[in-house]
Amino acid sequence: MNPLRLLFAQLAVVTVLAILHIYGMAHYYYWLFPWYDILAHLLAGLWAGLFAYWLAVTISKEPSVLFCIGVAFFIGIIWESFEFLTGITHLPIEILDTVGDLSMDVLGGFIGYLFARRINET
Repeated sequence: MNPLRLLFAQLAVVTVLAILHIYGMAHYYYWLFPWYDILAHLLAGLWAGLFAYWLAVTISKEPSVLFCIGVAFFIGIIWESFEFLTGITHLPIEILDTVGDLSMDVLGGFIGYLFARRINET
């Protein structure tokens, strides 16, 4: 097992996510393109899945897909709560958007688990 490779994978995903987010905010892509938010949540979930896998490996636990998905979902809930508390999201009007965002977080967490498992095997 190589936790350092998992850290580099996380760094790569977070770097891409940060660049897309900064660029998207500066050019209003979140408002112009509905799919842009979906991409951001998918990448955030991917990072969370990689992070959860890395965390499990670091504390000498066997990483599980449910743990990776759970961590991605938990971080997604925290982010959606932040959006609600700061007035970015208006519930219950935008509940479908929130459900879609959390779904992408979960899917990203699953992909992150698969990706981390592949990285860890090589």
